[in-house]
Amino acid sequence: MFENKGEAVGVSNPHPHCQIYATNFVFKTIETEARASQRYFAEKGRILFQDILEAERLDGRRIIAENDNAIAFIPYFARYAYEVYVAPKATYPSLDRLNTSECGISPQY
Repeated sequence: MFENKGEAVGVSNPHPHCQIYATNFVFKTIETEARASQRYFAEKGRILFQDILEAERLDGRRIIAENDNAIAFIPYFARYAYEVYVAPKATYPSLDRLNTSECGISPQY
């Protein structure tokens, strides 16, 4: 999911709007990242992204924001000058496992 900024990025719909790309295949980049993460876990017994988060916290220079549940940072491996990762601090098998505070949803809803 991403926000599309309209004409600024060359699309025909001029107002900002969100989009979701849905495909019936896994993008090669995602497949490569998943295999690297599996290999890392098999070799080290730790979750790669948790180790990346810990390294970013220890370094501190690229942290943009952080609260009890999430952290936003510019990764040291960023491909673009404006790339930002926003990630939950806890590891889950899927997004539907996040609790209401991690999703930013008030418990009253």
